[in-house]
Amino acid sequence: DCQTLGYIEIEDLKESGDIISPLANRAIGRVLAADVKDPISGELIFRQGQLIGRDDIARLADSAVSKLMIRSVLT
Repeated sequence: DCQTLGYIEIEDLKESGDIISPLANRAIGRVLAADVKDPISGELIFRQGQLIGRDDIARLADSAVSKLMIRSVLT
């Protein structure tokens, strides 16, 4: 984790309203720029700086999270 202040937001990739690539799949291998909390329950799901791996996909997919702030070489 480079600890940069810059980040990008990712969400489901959609085309004409259809989900082409769900958020959980797009998050694999990404480092979170901020804590992720379930917007309904308020439960902390992931901490800032955590690398999202394949084991984390189910937890993310089962939550109501719709966007993630991630570190990127683009920022």
